[in-house]
Amino acid sequence: MTDGDALLAAIRVHPDEDVPRLAYADWLDENGQPERAAFIRVQVELARKENRTRLSPECVCDMLAIGEPCCVACQRREDEVEALKARERELLDVTNGKRWFPEFSFVACGDLSRYTGTHLLGTARRGFVESVAGPWADWVIEADEALERYPIQSVSLTTMPPYEWQLANWNPVEAARSRHQQDAGCRSGRARRSRQGEGRPQVGYDHRRHGSLHARDG
Repeated sequence: MTDGDALLAAIRVHPDEDVPRLAYADWLDENGQPERAAFIRVQVELARKENRTRLSPECVCDMLAIGEPCCVACQRREDEVEALKARERELLDVTNGKRWFPEFSFVACGDLSRYTGTHLLGTARRGFVESVAGPWADWVIEADEALERYPIQSVSLTTMPPYEWQLANWNPVEAARSRHQQDAGCRSGRARRSRQGEGRPQVGYDHRRHGSLHARDG
């Protein structure tokens, strides 16, 4: 196991902590991947600023609920967030998205919970894919590799599995993770494309969002 692999493992085990992610960004810098490192740092800082309480104790923005900053401190914070979002979009272009997250047709920075399309998409937060949306069959194929590389917390499935594979309380994250742990010697999801149906986890559904399938880790 390389230092990079060890850091990725730490990120998966401690998905709420920033330190392993920033340490991995340093490792990427040292190994010739400065843009990937920059993307992680930008998203970590963006998440911190978006979650931070108002900077000024005298600020009444929240009380006014006007939807826009009303003091210098809050305006500065909003400007910093917009600058980070612009840099985030610049780094996560189509080329980088395909190179960094090859398991997915497209990776976005926004909410995909209402996505109903036919491609497997990911949402990047704090530098890594944390949410997945797409057809159940594509998720089952890519799940092992995705769970090995990313701290995935939720999956929203957009198509119904075959009836014989349905279980009322099936969780796409936990089912795939259990299979991943049992089949650690077979990492490549794409290698199993020819084994259609063989050894796939059973699939259930939960009609909670216009018929889509949704489950959250934990």
